[in-house]
Amino acid sequence: MEALVKCADGALRTLPESIANNPITVALSVLSIFLPNVVYIPILRVFGFGTGGIMAGTLASKLHALQAPLAAAGAISTALSAAMGGYGVPILNLLVRVGAVIGWIITYLWKRTA
Repeated sequence: MEALVKCADGALRTLPESIANNPITVALSVLSIFLPNVVYIPILRVFGFGTGGIMAGTLASKLHALQAPLAAAGAISTALSAAMGGYGVPILNLLVRVGAVIGWIITYLWKRTA
């Protein structure tokens, strides 16, 4: 526990320097914490998950054809639900936020050992 507190203290001390040296990275990280849908909605659209369902001729439609019938809580169903504003939204919000935090931790530890 003491090592964790020491690590967190070191991270907080270097925070202003990190922000000054990496403003774009910090801005994107903060954005993904507070507005995670800004991160995953464009990605879902690129793969073919739209607000009205799966778009024709896209990767999502091909995956749907391969896996039909879809599992109710499967990855494709959850992605489609998130794109349409359903039960998948909090799931993808959580995944993006956890990914951002893990990215912060890995970056901090990587720079600390370098």
